[in-house]
Amino acid sequence: MVAPNNRVELIPWDPENDKQFQRVKDQQSGLGWFKPTAPLWKDEQLQGVRTVFWIAIADTEVNQKSLVDKHVAKFPAEREPISDTATTIGGAPRNPTYKAFTPVGHVALRASPPSDSTKLGLPPSSLRLVSFYVSWALQGTGIGAGAISQLDRVAASVPFNAAAISLECITKEFQMQEVYLEIIYDKNGQPRPTQSNVEWYSKRGFTVIDGSEFQVPSESPVIAEMLPIVSLVHMQKRLR
Repeated sequence: MVAPNNRVELIPWDPENDKQFQRVKDQQSGLGWFKPTAPLWKDEQLQGVRTVFWIAIADTEVNQKSLVDKHVAKFPAEREPISDTATTIGGAPRNPTYKAFTPVGHVALRASPPSDSTKLGLPPSSLRLVSFYVSWALQGTGIGAGAISQLDRVAASVPFNAAAISLECITKEFQMQEVYLEIIYDKNGQPRPTQSNVEWYSKRGFTVIDGSEFQVPSESPVIAEMLPIVSLVHMQKRLR
């Protein structure tokens, strides 16, 4: 699934393939914020509730090899390529290509309950963007932006036919506080972000839904002790 001139290809995850199941667990651990939840993802993928896509560097990307090499240098357990074997997408039949590739992240679309869509003022055929991860080694390379561009196209197409995508995002104020930056970036040897996630998504066409900010108990063992309450906001993008 790659559009012309795009640097990124999205390939559906095959939860029944042992290597792909393990690779999701590896990447969930690589993210480092939450405990791995691969079994739950598998159940939801097989039910058609969640569709996880691998983020792969497109063959048309001139820097494909150097980007993949940079990723596997940081995560050597992910060095071995996997193959496209998924026979469904969004619960619909699909013909796998069996092409070998090295995923450098993942992203998922999840069905949005009609009641949630109504509450947020979104059309019934809306989907939620969840579980978005790009390798720590490739932050700032444009791979994340390419993945969102591809995801927009996929979400608006068969079998999803979504009219909008929504997501939950930590607020700028929460993300840019000193204690959060120290825990998430400094302690992991990562450069601090020059913009918040909200600002980044805004550049990808998402807008904050007015009055949608809310707070929840932290589910991340990494920050829960210092930041037990997380501030979030809903964002949305219309696809048609």
